[in-house]
Amino acid sequence: MRLLHLLWPHLPLRLARSRMEIPSGDGTFGSWPPGPIILGGQPWTDGTVVDADPLARALGVRRGIPLGSAHRLAPEATFLDLAPDADRDAVEAACERLAVFSPGIAATSDVADPSFGRIAVHVDGLARLWGIEETLMARMAAALAPVLPGPPRAGIAGTAFAASVAAAHAEEGGPPLLVAPGDDERFLEPYPARLLTRDADVRARLARFGLRTIGAVAELPRSALVARFGDEGALLHARARGEEIERFRPRSAPERMALGISLEPPA
Repeated sequence: MRLLHLLWPHLPLRLARSRMEIPSGDGTFGSWPPGPIILGGQPWTDGTVVDADPLARALGVRRGIPLGSAHRLAPEATFLDLAPDADRDAVEAACERLAVFSPGIAATSDVADPSFGRIAVHVDGLARLWGIEETLMARMAAALAPVLPGPPRAGIAGTAFAASVAAAHAEEGGPPLLVAPGDDERFLEPYPARLLTRDADVRARLARFGLRTIGAVAELPRSALVARFGDEGALLHARARGEEIERFRPRSAPERMALGISLEPPA
């Protein structure tokens, strides 16, 4: 299997900025605040941070923390409200454009989802239609430019995890980072072991055991990882060895229905 991952880092903030910079009816443009900027709502509302600019992140603001806590960390920050419908429409439009190239598209259009800003595309067998993978990526990027702000980072590999790592380390706006077929394990070897899991406790334990790289984890027997980490250890072992553990679930395109009524011809 060949999977393309497209990644727009901090897409919620990018979309908010692009909406603010659209000219109004009188031809004037909105001004983007100087920062720090926190996206998710106002600090007195019951919500969490969805995105933050570099200045806010430098003050300790992180995605998922309560907005009130973010205000205490960055009281001078500008807090912006979400526009979930507009964000959903932007991602849906991107998926519709990608569906021209491949029927296998996986993405979330929920701005509150941590994976918002990442689109996976099944690219097996498309070379005869659209050219080699670099050419296909260039065509997709051109099709997406009018609907999503900024060029994505892109990675292509044989597993979802390897493709996600490749996309995260690709040059923004540059060519896709390609992992040769069957080479996922070798590609992953030098990257930090913390990428294998989102569990902070497991990451800390990997560091305590001296397992700094994915390659070091791959060298261990599966049984040893299961003994230390339980079911999560089996997942660590599979990811590190370049084995697919995530079933690809393509999105279902929204159905559009139309109702028509035939009228009698005029007498």
